[in-house]
Amino acid sequence: MVSVECIAVGALFTNCYLIYDPESSIGIIVDAGDEPERILAAVERKNVKIQGIYLTHGHFDHVLA
Repeated sequence: MVSVECIAVGALFTNCYLIYDPESSIGIIVDAGDEPERILAAVERKNVKIQGIYLTHGHFDHVLA
């Protein structure tokens, strides 16, 4: 089973996703748009080891963090 946490970031409230396996604590980040501190805080809170960062496209509100 996979867990997903949505974090609305930046001035445009872009949806950033932390997707991870709670058993292995391995996960990815999708669309790290802004506010890297908030994203990293969620990663630390869930104790996830990030294996990659994926972008759905290259608009500024999806890539700033």
